This record gives sequence, structure tokens and C-alpha cells, in this order.
Amino acid sequence: MADTNPARAFDALSHAFDRISSAQARIIGEAAIAIVVTRTKAGYDADGRLFVPYTPQYAAKRMKAGLQTRVDLAVKGHMLGAMIPEQTAPDEITVTFSSAREGEKAAAHNYGVNSGASVPAHSRSVYINKKGQRASSDEIARDRKRKNKQLTERTEHVTPHSRNMRIPQREFLDIRQPAELEVLANAIEEQIAQAFDQVA
Repeated sequence: MADTNPARAFDALSHAFDRISSAQARIIGEAAIAIVVTRTKAGYDADGRLFVPYTPQYAAKRMKAGLQTRVDLAVKGHMLGAMIPEQTAPDEITVTFSSAREGEKAAAHNYGVNSGASVPAHSRSVYINKKGQRASSDEIARDRKRKNKQLTERTEHVTPHSRNMRIPQREFLDIRQPAELEVLANAIEEQIAQAFDQVA
């Protein structure tokens, strides 16, 4: 059975790095990503606790869109899908993101956000459909392709206001539960054994 002590497992990895190929290092990083993604999709944080639930308003919005209301930090899966392993030093593998945007989203969830911004007075164009409702972005895109426009454009004046953003902390970017550490330690040991077998 693998040593579940992360310090010892990674110390062994550090000493064996001169024998491990970059492909093998990537496999270890991918094992870490799989652990994080599997747990996150199941709705649990790095400590194995259920994520802080969505607000009732956002849960209702997700339900209307056909998405589950259990917190899994996914709408289309872009953020979790953007996680990639990167060898950032001769003896270091870092889980990073293939897109800066997805990395920013991940940080917002992992650390939480509680901020506000002042929005100055301004004017904007809005489009109104035949029902007298503000048109959706899909309706606007369709209308732009038509010769006979069906939407009415009007100018809307926005008064100064504050906009607040609050995302509760849902820490998922870590591996520290004993069972998960054992899985990762096994992956490390397997790659170390393969590296030594190749030179034996």
C-alpha cells in the first residue's frame, strides 16, 4: 500500500525526478486533476464537505436551464475542463489552467469573492420584441440577419448605482483527504517504479 504521507510521497518523487520523463510527470499531474474534478463534480470541497449551496435565486435559474441544483461548480464544464498539468520546475508539477479566464473563475470559487463596484450614469441601447419585452441576445442575433427588422431599438438611461458580487468560498483546488492522498501516492509510486524499470 502506498505511503499516504504527502510530504514523503512528494519527497520520493523529487528524488526520482531525474529519472522521470515529462510524459510521466504529466500523468502524475493528470491523476491529481482527476481526483479534484471527480470530487468537485460530486459536490464536495477539498475537505470532503458538501459545497456551500447556491442561493435559491441562482438554483432556480439553473433548474430552469436544465442544470442540477447541487453545487458542482459547472455550467458548461469549461472551468474544470481547462485544468492542465504543467512541469514548472525540474522537480515540480503544477496544476494550472489552459485559459486565463477559466483560471480566474476557479480562483473566485476557490477563495470566494465579496466585492462591489460603482457604476456611473450612462446610456445604452436596448432592443424590444413584439411582446414589449427586452429581447434576448439570441433574438438580437437573429434580428440582425433579417432584412425586415422585428425588434425596436431604444435608448435607456441608467442612473448611478452599485453592483455587488458575492461568491462564497468553495475550496476545491487541493488534495488533502487521506483516501485521495493514497490514490495520488499510488500514481506517484507507479511512475517512479516505471522510471526505475526503464533503466534497470
